[in-house]
Amino acid sequence: TTEMLADASQLASYVESSLIKRVVIERENQLMIGDGTGNNLTGLRTYATAFTGAGLALAVDNANEFDVMIAVATQVELAHGIPTALFVNTGTLARIKTLKATDGIPLYKQYTDILGEMTVNGMKIVPTTAVPAGEFFGGDTSVVKVLLRTGVDIQIGMDGNDFTNNLKTILVEQRLVQFVSANDTQCLVKGTFAAAKTALETT
Repeated sequence: TTEMLADASQLASYVESSLIKRVVIERENQLMIGDGTGNNLTGLRTYATAFTGAGLALAVDNANEFDVMIAVATQVELAHGIPTALFVNTGTLARIKTLKATDGIPLYKQYTDILGEMTVNGMKIVPTTAVPAGEFFGGDTSVVKVLLRTGVDIQIGMDGNDFTNNLKTILVEQRLVQFVSANDTQCLVKGTFAAAKTALETT
């Protein structure tokens, strides 16, 4: 409301806690799964190459999600990349952490350091809600370039029937671009854990 504009501290708090947070969430979604159409960024999933299993295809007994991660790192290395990060849905990673060895010890512990960060074959496993459940993508993230055209820009004005309703519209936006050279897309890998485990499983 126009009355809210009279209280600068309240307005600043609202913008910081609500609007900028929404921009950050949308930015992460676009960087991960943007389809490159219209105003959408071309996300990491769009650039990435499909999971093949590399040298582990049809060669793993009782394949699990950690076997998939190892195969992703191997596929990246065979493409002359250096595996640095794999992005996984937050809920999916929580389920992966429940996997246990035959002695009952959670498998993830052998890949987790004292700070709680999980690393598989040098590849940091990063949880994010921007990745759809059951999917993964990542690899050599050094090949991904993100350029910020502007910082977070805030504008206050009128839109539609704001004048008659005694309101103001707040616009918060940010311009950026993400790109990967066509020569480097093989260094990024995408897939689903379900299909990837099937691809690894011995016949």
